[in-house]
Amino acid sequence: PKMEAVWSERRPGLETKRSPHHGPSKYPIKSLTPKELQVCLAFHPNNANIMFAGSPDGGVWKSTDGGGSWSTNTDFLSSLGVSDIVINANNPNIMFVATGDRDGKDIYSFGLLKSTDGGDSWQTTGLQYNNSQQRLVTDIALDAENDNNLLVTTSEGIFRSTNQGTSFTNVRTGDFMNVVFHPTNSDIVYAATRTN
Repeated sequence: PKMEAVWSERRPGLETKRSPHHGPSKYPIKSLTPKELQVCLAFHPNNANIMFAGSPDGGVWKSTDGGGSWSTNTDFLSSLGVSDIVINANNPNIMFVATGDRDGKDIYSFGLLKSTDGGDSWQTTGLQYNNSQQRLVTDIALDAENDNNLLVTTSEGIFRSTNQGTSFTNVRTGDFMNVVFHPTNSDIVYAATRTN
């Protein structure tokens, strides 16, 4: 499907984001207050023992035994903050990480990272910042119908890639926190702005 930059504002009540890339639906999601530790989780779509965790000041951690033990290979990153992790359901070797602390805003982003080997190594994408720009990458949505299409929310807008992160176009300005594709029609996208 064609991704169009047509946006309409919605002001719903509290909604919980859930996608097939963010874990099993049988487990409830607990909303955390800003004073609680914000951790993002991503689960391998074909192997329940492989899972990833990211935190505002701790990098990306991987478990291959269902959470029994954890290891990291992201201590080299210039910013250890992680706001979101997404695994491509069609090719789990492809993963994306939003860097920075989206909630505390005290660790800025250096952009979106991509792995093509299941998280063993990370490369920069076409969405890059330096810490002096004080930008935040807050959320990632991968189109389940066409995994070339990727949306990323940031503190300066929503960015779209149609080539798995090689390049990005700003499709909407503003300070956005969340983005999700409609589950049955990826021409429809929902995004949430930051509120103070």
